[in-house]
Amino acid sequence: MKQHEIESVFLSLWQRTLNLPSLSELTVELITSWLEQKHLTATSVEETEVGAFEKIKCIILTLDNQKACFPKVSTTGIQIISATLMDEWREVANC
Repeated sequence: MKQHEIESVFLSLWQRTLNLPSLSELTVELITSWLEQKHLTATSVEETEVGAFEKIKCIILTLDNQKACFPKVSTTGIQIISATLMDEWREVANC
């Protein structure tokens, strides 16, 4: 898949996640079933904790070596950003 197609998948999954009664209801199985509905298979889908200062529970989804983090806790203003896009932003910032 091309990067913009993967980004589109990540965003559509995030929109579905936001429609859940609570972000805590998001599971590996649910993400996997949504991908199956789109006829897609993830490289990996895992639940973990992320964060440099405060750890938050999330689901990490990997599609074709691109990753997205779906938080399982509500945070004001939280956005989904792919690791690839963040790397590009870092490269621009370092110029």
